[in-house]
Amino acid sequence: MRARRRWPKTGACGSSCRTARIWDSASGKPLAAPLQHQLPVVAAAFSPDGKSVVTASYDRTARLWDSATGKPLAAPLQHQDVVWAAAFSPDGNSVGAPLPD
Repeated sequence: MRARRRWPKTGACGSSCRTARIWDSASGKPLAAPLQHQLPVVAAAFSPDGKSVVTASYDRTARLWDSATGKPLAAPLQHQDVVWAAAFSPDGNSVGAPLPD
């Protein structure tokens, strides 16, 4: 018998209105304050333990957030160009954001 995949109870999404949101996927209700950027957010990812979120934005930053409160965990990580993606390492101790060629 094949195990069923369980979907996460929370989700994160970015938007053209300069915020990302963390949602309860069952109720559709937001769980934390909007995660603010200066320009549109293009990516968001949870840490492996679900306690943090990293967002990537046209504002040339990746930002770390507490997923329960929506508060920043560190100063914005500045880049020289748009940050198109960001992800946590499998152990959750590092964040990576690819740079353009």
